[in-house]
Amino acid sequence: MARLIATVGLTPGAPHTSLCLLLSRGVNIEEVVIVGNVRETVEEAARILRECPCPNGSLPGAAVKTVQLGFPDVRSQADLVKLGDALGGLIRPGDYVDVTGGRKIMAVWAALVALNKGAHVVATIVPREEAERALASSEPCGKTVEKANLIMLA
Repeated sequence: MARLIATVGLTPGAPHTSLCLLLSRGVNIEEVVIVGNVRETVEEAARILRECPCPNGSLPGAAVKTVQLGFPDVRSQADLVKLGDALGGLIRPGDYVDVTGGRKIMAVWAALVALNKGAHVVATIVPREEAERALASSEPCGKTVEKANLIMLA
């Protein structure tokens, strides 16, 4: 069973965008786990994944779980240790770890944990105009970006 583990910061549409791009490449994701520290964004990301179709019109259909980190932001080495512990307990060999969302240090740390666990690392590159449009959208499904590129880092 392929899983997508996605870090999320303040862009709740990022995991859905990455999931849709993986599905369009023939990767069968059966479960998505959203990891973040801002409760509202984590919950909105989960809602988007459950309710919004991909740009091709299909519904993703993956089960969605959320992991709320027990600290408000990555501000210290101790926070990185907590993040590493949380990710280390989640990531399994063969998972896809999406480092598109969250702080840069969060993405770097998630990528390192993923590589150590034998997981794939992916990132979605979003043009600035598309990112601004998605962030400004008041509709949950409007937060998914159609014109984006998925990069497989490992």
